[in-house]
Formats: sequence, C-alpha cells, structure tokens
Amino acid sequence: MSLLPRSTTEFQRKEYWEKFFTKRSAPFEWYGEYTDLCHVLHKYIKRSNKVLMAGCGNSRLSEDLYDAGFNSIENVDISAVVIRQMTDRNKSKRPNMHFLQMDLLKMSYTDNTFDSVIDKGTLDAIMTDDSSETAGKVATMVAEIRRVLKNSGRYICISLAQGHIVDFILKQFADGWLVRLHQVKLGDSEKQTEGGIGKALPVFVFIMTKVMPIEGRPSLKLYEVAYGSDEKFVRLDSIDQIKSHIEDAQQTAIVEQHLRSVHPGESTQIDLWTTESKEPKYTLTVVDQPKGKVKNGQFAIFIVPHGREIDWLFSSYNGRRQLAESAGYERLVVVTLHRWHQYMSLDAVKEEVSSKAAEFVQTTATNTKKQWPVLSLGDGLGNREIVFEGNSDCTGAFVVEEVVDEDGHLLRRLVFLSTPHMAQSEVKVTQVKKNKKIKKELDHSSLAFSFHSAMLTGLIFIQDLITEYATQKMENILLVGLGGGLLPTFLHCAIQSARLCVVELDPMMKEVASKWFGFTVDDRMAVHIGDGLEFVHQQTAGMKTPGWPVVILDVDSKQSESALRGPPPSFVTQDFLKALSSIVHPKGILILNLVCRDEELKQSVIQQFCALFEVVFSVDIPASVNEVLVCSVKKSSLICDCFFATDKKQNSSQNSIAVSSLKKVSICDSVCESLVTDFCSRLVEEKQRRYVKEEILDHLSHVNVHQL
Repeated sequence: MSLLPRSTTEFQRKEYWEKFFTKRSAPFEWYGEYTDLCHVLHKYIKRSNKVLMAGCGNSRLSEDLYDAGFNSIENVDISAVVIRQMTDRNKSKRPNMHFLQMDLLKMSYTDNTFDSVIDKGTLDAIMTDDSSETAGKVATMVAEIRRVLKNSGRYICISLAQGHIVDFILKQFADGWLVRLHQVKLGDSEKQTEGGIGKALPVFVFIMTKVMPIEGRPSLKLYEVAYGSDEKFVRLDSIDQIKSHIEDAQQTAIVEQHLRSVHPGESTQIDLWTTESKEPKYTLTVVDQPKGKVKNGQFAIFIVPHGREIDWLFSSYNGRRQLAESAGYERLVVVTLHRWHQYMSLDAVKEEVSSKAAEFVQTTATNTKKQWPVLSLGDGLGNREIVFEGNSDCTGAFVVEEVVDEDGHLLRRLVFLSTPHMAQSEVKVTQVKKNKKIKKELDHSSLAFSFHSAMLTGLIFIQDLITEYATQKMENILLVGLGGGLLPTFLHCAIQSARLCVVELDPMMKEVASKWFGFTVDDRMAVHIGDGLEFVHQQTAGMKTPGWPVVILDVDSKQSESALRGPPPSFVTQDFLKALSSIVHPKGILILNLVCRDEELKQSVIQQFCALFEVVFSVDIPASVNEVLVCSVKKSSLICDCFFATDKKQNSSQNSIAVSSLKKVSICDSVCESLVTDFCSRLVEEKQRRYVKEEILDHLSHVNVHQL
C-alpha cells in the first residue's frame, strides 16, 4: 500500500490528504514522537496558553500535550477525513480539545487569538518547491499565522529544514522576530523511519517569537542556536551562519546513517566542536575491518596522544588501517586532539568523547551495558607545547610546537595550519645541563623525514664533482625551498665540501629557520629570498659556470585540492623544466620530492623528466605518498654500473629503456655499497657516517629506474 506521493507537489493538494488519511487512520509520526519533542516544546509553551495545532493530521502530538496538562488546544487541518477521525478518537477522553476543518491560508480566527502556533511538518508539506506560486501560498499562510498570534506569541515550526524552506523562514522572520533553532534527536521508531522520511535527515524546531515593535527603534534581528546536549544558546551574527549550522547537522546525520552498517576499506572523518571555539576540539576517524580480521570485539575507541596526530600511524589512511588491524575490532573510532584546546587528563578526554563516539556504533554491534572499550598508548594524554605562532603572507598561519614521541624524545615541529596534520619540518631536541641550567639543543645529526634522507641517494654518484667545485670555492648545491632549514643544515654540517645556495619565497621562513631550527648563514650557506621559478630562469641567462652539480627541489603546493602536491604544477611546466635542465651540470643531478595522489598524472610528470634527462630513477618511500625523483643530465658509468636492466626491450634509436618497456631492474650490491662507503667516509662525524650509510642502503632497495 503506497502512503507516499508520486511527486512532492501532491502534498499541496487537499485530495491527496483525504486519500492518505482514508488509507491510514493510525498516527503517522514523521517528525518525531512527543517524547522526542517535549523537552523543546515545554520551554516555550505554558499550560495556560491557548495553542493552535496548524495542520494537525492524525499525529498524537496534541493528544500527548493535552494529557500533559495543556488543555486549551485548537486543531485545524484541510482534510475533513482526518478531522472526523480525530474528533471521534478524542471526544470522550479529551472533551475540551477541538478539531476543525480549516484552510491555513484563510483562517476564521480573530487577530491575536493564540499564544502559540505549532506546525509539525505543515510548512514542509505546503512548500514543496521554491516556485513563485508556492511561495505565494506559504507567504499567505505565514501572514495568517502572524495575524492570529498574540504579541510575544510563538510560531513553533518543526521541519526537516530543506534549503529553500530555510531561506524562506529566515527571510520571512528577519525583522521583528526572535529566531531560535533546536535540533531534535529522534528515537529509533518504525513510525519515524517509514518510507524513508526522517530516516537520515535530522529534525529541527524553529522558534519564532513575535516581538512588539517599538516606535523609533529599528526592527529586532536576533538569531540563536541551541548547541550540545545541554542546549546552550549561541548567538549568531548572520543568516549564513544558521544555514551553515543546519547543513553541517544534515551532513552529519547522513554520515551517521551511512555508518549504521560496516564498510571495510572506508575511512570517514567527523569533527567535534565546542560552542566557544572556532576550531574543532576532536576529530573522529571511523575505520572498519573485514570480519576475518576481527579478534577482540565489534567496537572500540582509540585516543591518539596529544601532539602525535602527525605520526604516520595516526595521520595516514594506511597507518590507521594498521592500527585498526592491531586493535582487532570490527570498527575502531580513532580520536585525535587539536592544538588550540586544553585537555585536563586522559580520563577527562575519555569521559567527554566516549558518548559522542558511541553514536557511530554499527547497528550489528551488541553490548547491553553500552560501555565500549576506550584504548590509548599508555596512561598519559601526551604533551604538546606551542612555542611560537606566526602568520605569513606566503604560507598563512603557522606554529612551531614541541611534542614528545612514542620513544620519549622531544621533537620540535613547524606546522602550516593550512595542512594541520602534516609537519613541514621536524628536529629532535635534547636537553643538557650547563651552568646548573637546563638548555635545549637541536640534534642535526640525522633527518626526521625519510624523503629527505632518500635525497642523499643521488649524491653518491657525483661526490667528486661536488669536491671539485668546493676546491674552487664555488657553490655546488642549489636547494629551492627552505622551510625550517633542516635539509640544508644537515648537508652543511655533514658534508664539509658542500657550498649551498638556498632559494626561499617566504622571508619569514628564514627568520623561523634561524630562530627555532638552528639554521645559519655563513661562507658555505647563502640564502636568496625570491621566487624559485624566477631564480632558475635568471640563472639560464647569466650562467657563468657549466652548471650546478646538484639541484634540489623541495617545494610543495599550497593548493590542497591539487592532486600534485609537490612540486607545484608551475614547477613541472615544459618551459620551466627546460630551464631547469639547462642549469644542471652535464655530469650533475636534479633531485626532487614528488608527491602526487593521481597515478596517471604522476606517470605523466615522470615522462616529462625522461624527455629531458638521460637517467631518471625514483626512490619509493614505504607507507608514504612521497617519492624522490633523481635525474641525471647524462648517463654516467657509475649509475650504469650500479643499476643494470634485464628483461627489457631496447629503444634502438636512443639505446635507452622507456618507462613502459622496462620490466625489471637489478641493483649491483657491491658497486652500490662501494659508492655509499666512499661517500660516507667523507662525512664529518662518525655518527653521521653510520646514519647516512644505513639510510642510503635501505633506500637503494626501493629504487625504480624509469630511464637508463
């Protein structure tokens, strides 16, 4: 039996409702039961109030209100069928409650009759679209409601708050009304979800209070929204803020509906906010596992230590999947904490977040106690201290913060707030006692990021050229992109022959790198503040040497929606790549960090480098989107001896291996190890030698040769 219209425009027709109520005489609670709504309604209506139920239908709402002591209720509806049904149902039990057939567009009541008008879905039923004809009908209905309401009376509109309805309400009640908004959490009821109505979308209650105009004063414009379980009111400045709040709530409800079932392989994120903050306090990431990997139960919550949200295990898709698999639950909700909030203790966080996280329990989970496991690393909450905040015209807002890692090491990080879950720079901090005082010192003997250490792989092939330039006191490494300055600082400290020129667009980064990350300028380290694109083009015009032995691109895109995050798209245009290849020494190399989430686009970028460089190979970074590309202008015997190809089709014209035809590349371990050992022997400190040798040999096991 069909109880819903073929088209929503049928909601406007009297004939549809006559047919509907003839077919179904039982109450049909699309917008919630009395128990769902009473905590809001009782705030705004008194038992002594005269109440109009506008478009009562066969809902039990007026009956439940009557039984709760609200005995002066008038019910009107356009359907004669439902009015007869409701009259018969209530004449003996509720003799003082009246039911009248009446068109809301032309009510027979006198002005200023009612203290409250309750509309449960009636506006939604009439305003099925935003056409001028429909808008005219609804405007007439609202004018009638305004007329029959007393001053200080309330129009209580219960609605699904579709976009065109919200626009209408906020426009109609913009002047001379106090507008408040509540969101209602519906209980699990078959009657609420039948036919899909209210199944996913939340129900809102608009409270419009009619305010008596005061002569000589501007019309009142006041918007308030009830937040949280305690329904604390927050005053909003504009209609757009109310609309944004409604849209967020609707999207969250749709996500909650989706998460009632398990979706292995998906990763869904939800932000939790407080009323006082403009930044989220928690981010919940829902990770589902296939049943075959479930060992410990159906649902659990994991709280990430404060400051550790940048770690791969917690910030990446693959990391969180590994965490969920280790935990052994069908669904794991991973909770991360945000840097701008204070958190009292781990127990306090558990108490605050557990009930909200539990709203995302899958419907198949069974737990009569409703107390789900809350997991964490150790007993502490973690530690984060923001030591500096800044704002740059180039990079936007950023922070320098110190956190403690899983091994208890203190780390200092540079974080751009446009990408708050990614560290731009990171260095280990040691605390030493000097003159009875504890002093912090930065450890530049290693590199925090694997893609930085992977860049060292390219240097083993041109160490003699670097040394040759150094003996002539010529700059031999051009590095575009400074950040916190940790890569150039490491090269400067470890390679005595390194003479670096660093190009950085943002002048503030030089200050930050110097003050917070130990970056220094001397006769072997120069900094040029300017656009890296322009610098390279200028170099092509004024190049006096055969070219740079080493050029390193360590720049990323500030366009978060771009699939190519590093280098920026402007750095891989044909014009720029030609200029770039022309400033590299014929025996030199170009090294860059390639970050691309689109495989087809990534291969296209690699092909562009293959067109300009005779040798192109990449170093994969396990469990990362980073990939380091190493390009040599000319083929060298060292590279050919280190990498040799098998099972390949030779390109007879160029005697090279194309990306598409390469099937297998082998590494000559003895040659590579000899090159690495020689390179490391030239480093300044033994600690650096051990670290670099271990890193490069590991990276060489993840090499892909694209052209040789």
